[in-house]
Amino acid sequence: MSIKPDYAEAWSNQGTVFSDLKRYDEAIASYKKALSIKPDYAEAWSNQGTVFSDLKRYDEAIA
Repeated sequence: MSIKPDYAEAWSNQGTVFSDLKRYDEAIASYKKALSIKPDYAEAWSNQGTVFSDLKRYDEAIA
């Protein structure tokens, strides 16, 4: 992401698109990037947890 690489919401939105496409590794990476920029971004935490749950990675989803 080159236009505004520190825009956490864009990274989270990208994660949602990857999740919808079932490209889960890329979704998780996007959520992690969003959270590295904005650690208190609840929506990114929630979305990342949903992906982990979909992958049956429950310990990570809970964390």
